[in-house]
Amino acid sequence: MDLGKLNSVISNFDNIHILCLGDVMLDRFVYGSASRISPEAPIPVLGITHQQSMLGGAGNVIRNILSLGGQATLIALVGDDADGHEVESLLAKEQKLNSAIVNSGRRPTTVKTRFIADGQQLLRADAEVNHNVAEDTARRLLEEYEKALGSADVVILSDYAKGVLSDQVLKHAISLAKKANVPIIADPKSTDFSRYEGVTLLTPNRKEMIAASGHPCSSDSEVETAASHILSKLQINGLLITRSEAGMSLVTKAETAHIPAQAREVFDVSGAGDSVIACLSLAMGAGASVVDAAYLANLAGSIVVAKTGTAAVTQVELCASFNRVKSNQPITRFLLYPKQKKLLMGGGLAV
Repeated sequence: MDLGKLNSVISNFDNIHILCLGDVMLDRFVYGSASRISPEAPIPVLGITHQQSMLGGAGNVIRNILSLGGQATLIALVGDDADGHEVESLLAKEQKLNSAIVNSGRRPTTVKTRFIADGQQLLRADAEVNHNVAEDTARRLLEEYEKALGSADVVILSDYAKGVLSDQVLKHAISLAKKANVPIIADPKSTDFSRYEGVTLLTPNRKEMIAASGHPCSSDSEVETAASHILSKLQINGLLITRSEAGMSLVTKAETAHIPAQAREVFDVSGAGDSVIACLSLAMGAGASVVDAAYLANLAGSIVVAKTGTAAVTQVELCASFNRVKSNQPITRFLLYPKQKKLLMGGGLAV
């Protein structure tokens, strides 16, 4: 890894265009104070002080792409309702964004409402349906996707299991991107990874990886075994497994890298995966190797978990974090195994 080149990769994010297809939703936060118990039931009473709404799901991926300096196109579905109109209004405020929102009168907009008392989340209420989109709706989504593909440097498939990325949509979206020679990064929700066959990189979390592979994923070696099991069965170039406090593991057919988590106080993990995939796609689009892109994505994830709510990482924050880590060389526990050769960054060969 040439850390000196990664600053130029980050500065090149401004020139990268990401096409995101997936499940957009509205994240609503209701804030207040809970100082008494309800006389009707043994539950706290939330005295509401204010509310806030922001883009969630694939919309949060877009927010992170834009805050990191990139350009984006979002292809997604909303209902013909007030929440859907609010999503469209929020999207319209974003600069450097093209959106092709398909409106459906047959399903509601997905809304996740979090009730927060004195900084503590009390309850989350979800309004959603998760059945697959109808054939005519899938066709409209794919038409918009195909039109946008020509300007894309990287495709993100942001799956939140709300029905947009049906088998039909996934198959055609992956096929079209491969024909256009555009890298595809998929954030899976289904534990059947065969649905994403053909993608360049799949980004499951540890729980999803365990369910899909049937293998434990506690240690580095266990993650490698689980990933190798998946890669031996499916036409997927590589897996980037997010492992919470253990960092990330990148496993491809050519190399394996274990990237440690950056030590930070964790306030909220909401949307951290969105920050990771946004940074990963921009870095790959800007010419970084998949290992270097994963390294930057890990930094982005460490920044966002120190924030509250569904937050986004800025390019300034990423640069500051990268330069801080770079100045504290050597990097410990970054292990890279190209073709069985074990290399410990900053410390020579590992034995």
